[in-house]
Amino acid sequence: MATADWTRPELILAVALREETGWAGSPSVHDPRLFELSEFLRAANPALAFDPKFRSPGSVRRKLEDLRTLLPGYAGKRTKGGRATEDVMDSFAESPSRLMQLATFIRSNPGLLKVTEDPDDRSVDDFIDLDEIAEEGPTAAIEGAVARRWAIVRERNPRLRRAKIAQSRRDRGVISCETCGFDFEETFGELGAGYIHVHHRVPLHITNEVENDLSALILLCANCHAMVHRSRPWLRPDELQAIIGGSRGGE
Repeated sequence: MATADWTRPELILAVALREETGWAGSPSVHDPRLFELSEFLRAANPALAFDPKFRSPGSVRRKLEDLRTLLPGYAGKRTKGGRATEDVMDSFAESPSRLMQLATFIRSNPGLLKVTEDPDDRSVDDFIDLDEIAEEGPTAAIEGAVARRWAIVRERNPRLRRAKIAQSRRDRGVISCETCGFDFEETFGELGAGYIHVHHRVPLHITNEVENDLSALILLCANCHAMVHRSRPWLRPDELQAIIGGSRGGE
């Protein structure tokens, strides 16, 4: 009997554990953290827990190895972890802190870990963008301790992100910021290769559920992305570009 594929919420928790254990080497087969995550995932799916292989400590350890081989800069051979594993590592590479916050949210909401037979039946939290969390609602934030955050989140599709980056490589020859021109690879070499933020020109909290194409997206560096989101209402990319031009004296 085949074991169900890992879901994105499960993979996010695996990334959080990989971050905790460190990315160098593999954790010991006796590491209690493997057993804890295994029990947590199995408890969320009691109907599947009769299968001793379902999210066993061994399978958790193998998944941590899949994640390690997808870390940017890894020099060895990649394992075959699947598309969902690649997607979650793309999200981690783009914003580690954001994925760690989501892992905390999932820990507090284990119902998100329910495995379905349909791989396309994803939770609304699959493609969360914490930049677009609604500001309403209670939050708890104690610095230095684990905090629970309750929020409304919006779906994002990582396939659109990859397609937008591919379009830029094809049409522009680079994946530099479309407002200031910053190129991570040009500045950081191999470390920055392939890295860029992909921003919705019109925020998802305004459009709500909408069918987007690549024209709805724009590539931004981390600085420009932060500046776009700094004011309310959020700046349009062309407005930010005008500000940049003005600060440079119209260069």
